[in-house]
Amino acid sequence: MKIILLGLLLSLGAQAQAQQPTTSVLRTRISDDGNALSIQIDGTRHGQKIHYDQKIDVADMNVLQKEILKYRVFTSVGAPLPIHEMSRLIGLAYGFVTLVITLLIVRFQLRRAPLYS
Repeated sequence: MKIILLGLLLSLGAQAQAQQPTTSVLRTRISDDGNALSIQIDGTRHGQKIHYDQKIDVADMNVLQKEILKYRVFTSVGAPLPIHEMSRLIGLAYGFVTLVITLLIVRFQLRRAPLYS
């Protein structure tokens, strides 16, 4: 019975995937000369044409602000940011999760075994 149910669920999932247009052709070009960030996105995603070409002044921004700006631009046009462009964002998220887990462990340890002088 489990095998039949699993087969049915898998076939329904495959049908749902087949009905969604998955063709996506995007060309992206990002260049940063320190003063200006140039982002070009051309192509189609799920049948919609995407064209974005902007040059943004980033002279007063740090590296993380530039990464967040790239993420917002790609999100606004409905395109995924390339993984190699998200290295600092991924590192920031990893560091934040590590910090939270460390603080939770320390808090748990202090509640479990209080230090007495």
